[in-house]
Amino acid sequence: MAASATGALGLLSKEAGVFLWRDGEHRSIPLPPSVPAEDAIAIMSTGGSLWLRTIKGTYRLEDDRWISEQLVRNFSRVAMTSDGRRYGTADLPLSARGLWSWAEGEIPKHETDSAVDLIRALAAGADN
Repeated sequence: MAASATGALGLLSKEAGVFLWRDGEHRSIPLPPSVPAEDAIAIMSTGGSLWLRTIKGTYRLEDDRWISEQLVRNFSRVAMTSDGRRYGTADLPLSARGLWSWAEGEIPKHETDSAVDLIRALAAGADN
């Protein structure tokens, strides 16, 4: 479950995919074409957007369609700052563990100089 900037609540159902719930009404949002329902792991919100974590990558919802944000890494957590910079955390494999960052259209960069490798939570505030 996650909330978008429009006030819609995103719900991920294992059987039926993603739903947006707002003001007592809901509507279905199809999963990305290459993602079967069983591969959808979690839905998150950051930067006013809903994000979908799947076995094969991370997607961001824009105008009712999923934009592939990252197909190289399966990020456990994502955050987007007000300037559009994206951050993700990876837990496995161990060589990829830690913080990653990228801008729209870039390949994520492993922030190997980060002092933290096993990150439990990630958030971006309005003053970033």
